Amino acid sequence: MKLFNFLKRKEKYKQQPLEQWELRMPSIIPQEQVMELSGDEIYNRVRLAKVSYNCESAADDYFAIIAPVCPVREDVAHSLLRIAMRMIFYLGVTSNKYMFLNIEAINSNRPTFLEWVSANNKIVETIVKELTICCIFYDLKFDIEKNVVILDHKRTEEMKNVFHEMQDREIYKEFQSFEEFKAFFYSLFAEHQISQDELDRLILEEDYKEKYFDMMLIKNKHWDVIPQSGRRKWGELLTAELGEKHPLYRKAATPIARCYGQDDVLYKIYDGTYAIVHLTYSLKNQDGWPRFITFKSLEDAITHIKAAES
Repeated sequence: MKLFNFLKRKEKYKQQPLEQWELRMPSIIPQEQVMELSGDEIYNRVRLAKVSYNCESAADDYFAIIAPVCPVREDVAHSLLRIAMRMIFYLGVTSNKYMFLNIEAINSNRPTFLEWVSANNKIVETIVKELTICCIFYDLKFDIEKNVVILDHKRTEEMKNVFHEMQDREIYKEFQSFEEFKAFFYSLFAEHQISQDELDRLILEEDYKEKYFDMMLIKNKHWDVIPQSGRRKWGELLTAELGEKHPLYRKAATPIARCYGQDDVLYKIYDGTYAIVHLTYSLKNQDGWPRFITFKSLEDAITHIKAAES
């Protein structure tokens, strides 16, 4: 297991003043507010921080934010550390040993934080287990025809150190609701003694509700979810219609659902917002066309869709 570029850049970090490195990130949590903000506010600021799309750089960014906070805000330290560690985990670092080595390499200029990590090594090990268990849910999928979320997981070697009782069986579940899914999710963590509040944050970070269960709410007599196989078509249609002055021009957009008979398509925009676009099937429209409505969240878009149906 390699240490990626973290270890290669360790010497560079030592030579670079820490203040210069921290300037890469905006002041997400000003030092004077660390003890004043609530745990939830700190957590959400870090979770929603705009970091690099590259996992290695994102890990650097997250640790730059959380390193001054974790040692003094242990009420939220577990959650913050998991957000940063997830970037390392996504690079294939799944063992405790190499997770510690990578954390040390990234934070070589942060002795206070590393002392805290060393004193709280059990938290690091617990987070590795949390992220490993979540690998099961990589096999979640939304079944458009049944309008249910399906989990069809076959045991993998990575689960051996986490799930002894699962070594000889597979998991197949159909979830009719998000609440049903959460109950099953909690049950998988029962033996690891992780609080429900922490598990709820883990569910939020993994984005299960929006990715899968909100899809169930979209489907009605006029709207239907666009299957993966059809997304390219509706993405290309939008690109073809947008002129250079359109607000959505050159913004990456993923088609999510379409309304039959009205030429409306729901897109997820790269920045996490959503837009319902009324397609015209014309190339490079004049300014202002195609018409569209933007929403801060999928939940807001679904509320709009339901209101229009009533």
